[in-house]
Amino acid sequence: MSEVKSIFGEFENPNAKNEEKVIKDFCHEFVEHHQSFVEILIYENVRDQNNRRSINSKSLISNAMIIYLILETMISESIADYKNQYGKTAFINRLESLMFNNVFVTCREELETYKHLIDEKKCEEIFFDECK
Repeated sequence: MSEVKSIFGEFENPNAKNEEKVIKDFCHEFVEHHQSFVEILIYENVRDQNNRRSINSKSLISNAMIIYLILETMISESIADYKNQYGKTAFINRLESLMFNNVFVTCREELETYKHLIDEKKCEEIFFDECK
């Protein structure tokens, strides 16, 4: 009798429990950072409307954006490494779909509202220079 496998990948991989926990932790950290980043942006947007922005606020926003990019990259790379090592399991399929189709898209749309506060080119330059 042949073994039938799901087209969605294996349901569970007991050898990958530690890696799954690490990826989940990255995802939780990303969501928490995004929430605090948006709070900073809301506050700075009000200050910007009142012409009260300071030099430190630009630095704070840039640093938060760089951390955002780092976390997003860490999640993407961790998911890719997991798939290379363990294949497509139900866990990674669900997580990948959730993060790439919902969370990242929603977060980017939310950041779009405050695009005028973020110097994306500067942030990407720093990110690529520091993360090489």
